[in-house]
Amino acid sequence: MVAKIFNSYFCEIPKELLQVGGKQRPTHGNYHLQIKQNPNLMFLCPVTENELKKVEGSLKNKLTAGLDDVPEYVIKQCIDQLTIPLTDIYNASLKSGIFPDKLKIAKVIPVHKKGDARDVSNYRPISLLLVFAKLLEKLM
Repeated sequence: MVAKIFNSYFCEIPKELLQVGGKQRPTHGNYHLQIKQNPNLMFLCPVTENELKKVEGSLKNKLTAGLDDVPEYVIKQCIDQLTIPLTDIYNASLKSGIFPDKLKIAKVIPVHKKGDARDVSNYRPISLLLVFAKLLEKLM
């Protein structure tokens, strides 16, 4: 019950912001297909295994985890086994220009700011991202 209340409140905030003056992007999943491609707009080099390890080294040893419940310290411990498959996946994402939908999902935790703890407007959402998404974002 409490989670539904927070979810409803946090989902309404972007809608209100869009009504105030923002533009709403298409709601269907293939909005990226509507973008005209311009090969001169951006050039991305393929990611190397060494670059991935360097970016992984910049991660903190946090115990918090995203929706997959895999904390950063576990990835840091397993990076030698994950480097080759992750490099292939990240290069495929960069080549296609598509950030995988599964990596866009975050665990949202409400954190109390101040005031009455029973008022949902006194909370702010904190998004716990997937470690694999953080790595791809840093490589970009």
